[in-house]
Amino acid sequence: MLTNSWGGETSWKQVIIHGPESTCADVEITTHNHNRWGTPTIYTDCGERGLYTELDKKTPNPNSRPPYLLQQGNFACKWTDTFPVGNCFRYPVNQWVTFYYQISIGDWGRPNSSIKAWVALEGQPYKQWVNVNGYALYNKEPGTNDYSYVTLLDYMTNKNSRVSGGPTAYTWYDELIVSTQPIAAPK
Repeated sequence: MLTNSWGGETSWKQVIIHGPESTCADVEITTHNHNRWGTPTIYTDCGERGLYTELDKKTPNPNSRPPYLLQQGNFACKWTDTFPVGNCFRYPVNQWVTFYYQISIGDWGRPNSSIKAWVALEGQPYKQWVNVNGYALYNKEPGTNDYSYVTLLDYMTNKNSRVSGGPTAYTWYDELIVSTQPIAAPK
């Protein structure tokens, strides 16, 4: 799953938090295997805006230029043209992983929302891999197209169907917990 070239310019998505209209929309937060690097990152707006920050800030600047941090918090995973460098969380092989998200929505369209995410390997404490504050989340239809769905998957956009996909790969999901209260790390 991590090392196979799936054909075309694609990488698999892990989870999409979205509204009822679409998994590819303004109301969408997607975790994916960025550029097949084995490094999870998050984007929104159908891939138009990533949750990347400037190296010296935890708030994205729409006019900024690289270098960026793909991951923040306990990690400082730096964007390069070819591969992320630095302290990056990478998907492990054959191991249970817990992903924990905290999404605080401010006012739609204003930079006052925050998205935070943690990861824990089995028997280890959570480590923060996303820490983005002052982020603008958009919603063209508040009240009817709000975040109300969680889709767990290993879907690949733009996979070239003429290229052999290689071996069958699987992602196992054990449980999904949605809560307004903090959730303890797995033991």
